[in-house]
Amino acid sequence: MKKALSIISILFFSSAIFAQIPNGGFESWSNGSGYNTPDYWDNMNSMTASMSVYTCTKGTPGNPGAAYLKLVTKNVSGMGLIPGIATCGMMDKTNANMPALLSGFAYNQRPADMAGKWQYMAYGSDQGFINVTLTKWNMAQMKRDTIGSSMQALSGMVMSWADFSMPMTYLSLQFPDSAFITLSASGASPAANSYLYADTLRFEGSVAGTTGINETEAIANVSVYPNPATDALNIRFTSLQNSDCSIQLINTDGEVIKEMNEGSVSGSKELRMNTGDLAQGIYLLRIISAQGSVSKRVVIL
Repeated sequence: MKKALSIISILFFSSAIFAQIPNGGFESWSNGSGYNTPDYWDNMNSMTASMSVYTCTKGTPGNPGAAYLKLVTKNVSGMGLIPGIATCGMMDKTNANMPALLSGFAYNQRPADMAGKWQYMAYGSDQGFINVTLTKWNMAQMKRDTIGSSMQALSGMVMSWADFSMPMTYLSLQFPDSAFITLSASGASPAANSYLYADTLRFEGSVAGTTGINETEAIANVSVYPNPATDALNIRFTSLQNSDCSIQLINTDGEVIKEMNEGSVSGSKELRMNTGDLAQGIYLLRIISAQGSVSKRVVIL
């Protein structure tokens, strides 16, 4: 069962630019429907409440503070496995097996890392993840450009509170205007009772940037399908300038595990990348030219 997320649009909480992650310490909760919900964070409780099952709950005490976030994947009668997942923004939960991230929060900095405290454990072949994506609206192309991102697969287990830090990888010299954060106890092979506890989320440090070259001034009309994929990915893009192009597939440890050098490309290009030999999980596909780059998150099943 697929638990991939895709950013399909952007809706800000307000016009304010947050200097930090909203309610990153999970101290602020609301109870409007018979269960607690962390302010600014969406989850699957609205779908499972009818069965008195909750995959996102308030843990106490926090580390530090009064509360922390508890995400637990659960088997819900009539619904199947529902992931313990929370997003700093709103999710489209029309398809519980494939929730879509609808919105993030306004943010215009270039942090070096996202840090915090966590505990987690996965059952069976399950593997949770944390994903951070910084984007900027491109008025010319009427779409969002990825400025920077960080992905962390939750391998092994951490059974007591521990500090973590996720370095950001920047694909553009521009400053973002929004941020998207996903915390998930489960990945592509969900299992009941896999959990992720989180607290004290924050951005740290800063990375220099300029107005730079817009990513899509170099590469446009990017399409990667199917996503999730099994045996192969089909990749389409348009190089707006005559330039050498390469395609990289990067794992959650930041390692380039596949690379295709296409030489000089001008105009539309279509190619196929074999993925049948890859482990299940989340990857970053990056299309690079001399003038800029574009990245897409893909899931391999």
